[in-house]
Amino acid sequence: MESDIDIIQEGTTMAYDGDAAVYAVLYEGLNRRCNPSAFKELYGIHHADMVKINELTSLGDKETINILNIHTEVQADSHRTGTDKFSLRFAEFVQLFQGSGCDECYSTTGLQWVDVACAYQSILECQRYEDST
Repeated sequence: MESDIDIIQEGTTMAYDGDAAVYAVLYEGLNRRCNPSAFKELYGIHHADMVKINELTSLGDKETINILNIHTEVQADSHRTGTDKFSLRFAEFVQLFQGSGCDECYSTTGLQWVDVACAYQSILECQRYEDST
């Protein structure tokens, strides 16, 4: 059986060939994957939260899935190193997002979830890799 570290090191394939929404499905059902820590390491959230997000995003609101996939690309990149600033901003976003009950309305709602929306935007504007200009 592969260790979580082995799975994370193979994460480049998952990061570029799939996304959080697709990968979370592998943790459901009878033949589900048994390494939830690898999912959390790659995507920053528990796979059960991703299943909830999948259910809520059926109307096309994909901002959270986008940011989780960006995080995974940075985590799985074996040629470049992610910046500490990116990691901190992502962690802040996850904390605020989970504090909102994983409510994806932050992208369209007024002041109710403005802190989540600001954290999301700060990730998009942040330098992702140490070697980036």
